[in-house]
Amino acid sequence: MTVCIEHAFLHMHTVLTMTSELELIKEALYTDPYDQSLWFYHSYLMCTFDPRLAKGSIAPNLTDGCRLTYVVQALEVMQDLRECAEDCKWVYQALLQYTTLEHFLKDEPLAAVRSKLGEWLEELRRLDPLREGRWTDLRKTLGLEVM
Repeated sequence: MTVCIEHAFLHMHTVLTMTSELELIKEALYTDPYDQSLWFYHSYLMCTFDPRLAKGSIAPNLTDGCRLTYVVQALEVMQDLRECAEDCKWVYQALLQYTTLEHFLKDEPLAAVRSKLGEWLEELRRLDPLREGRWTDLRKTLGLEVM
């Protein structure tokens, strides 16, 4: 029984820590959405919510429902950030990453969001033309038409 209580406490502590860290990084992203190091840390935290990567993360035992909640919240933040930093490539990369993760967690095909993904990829091409090959490869990976 003690082990079970310790495990539950550890899980609760991990979830509270994740929530706190995500809130902190969200505030930092609103302060300076162009700071690359903030985006790397945010991406690191968000890897926790991808079940394909979660085993090596700081919270490997989250349920898919819990993961989905965090991903949907992150998408809301990214949509909001896009409005105040529309020329920030990091926002569009996060939108692509978290939208595909949301559909993976829901076990839904990307068909319903293909046009949005394509628009975001076009913005990335415009904002970061030096990585044209990367965006073309990502377009193919996502099953979008190559323009």
